[in-house]
Amino acid sequence: MIYFFIFIGLIVIAGLLVFIFKHLAKQKQFKFEQEAAARKHREEAQQHRQYLVDSIRILSQGMVKEELRLTEGCIRIKVLIDNLVPHLLTDAKFMVFNHVYNETAHIPRLKEWKALTADERREHEVTLERLETEFKDDIHEALAELNRYPLEQIH
Repeated sequence: MIYFFIFIGLIVIAGLLVFIFKHLAKQKQFKFEQEAAARKHREEAQQHRQYLVDSIRILSQGMVKEELRLTEGCIRIKVLIDNLVPHLLTDAKFMVFNHVYNETAHIPRLKEWKALTADERREHEVTLERLETEFKDDIHEALAELNRYPLEQIH
C-alpha cells in the first residue's frame, strides 16, 4: 500500500515538474518577445531622431545657401526641434525660430495657402518679407550655432 502512495506522489511530482517547466518556457518566450519589442522600439526611435537631425541639417544648409525662404525654414526647424529637443528653443541663441514661428502662426499653410487669393497671398508675403528683413542676422547667427550644435549626440 505504501508503494501505491509513493507512486501517486511521484506522478504528482512529475506533473508539477511538467507544469513548472512549461510555465518557465512561456516566461522565457515572453521575456524574449519583450526584449525584441524594446530593441525594435529603440531602433525606430534612433532612426526617427536621426531623421530629425538630418532634416534640421538639410534645412539649415538650404537656408544658408538661400535655397529656402528664411521664414519657411524657421517654421520647419522650430517644429523639428520641438520633436527632437524642445528645451533647445528656450536657449537665447535659438529663440528666433520660436519668434518667427509665432509671428507667422496666423498665416495659412499648405492647402489653405493655395486656396488664398493673390491679394491675400501678397498681404502675407509682405509680412514674411518684413520678418526676414528684421530677423535675417539673428536667423543666420542661429543657423551657424545650430550647425555647430551636436544634435547627433542627443538621446
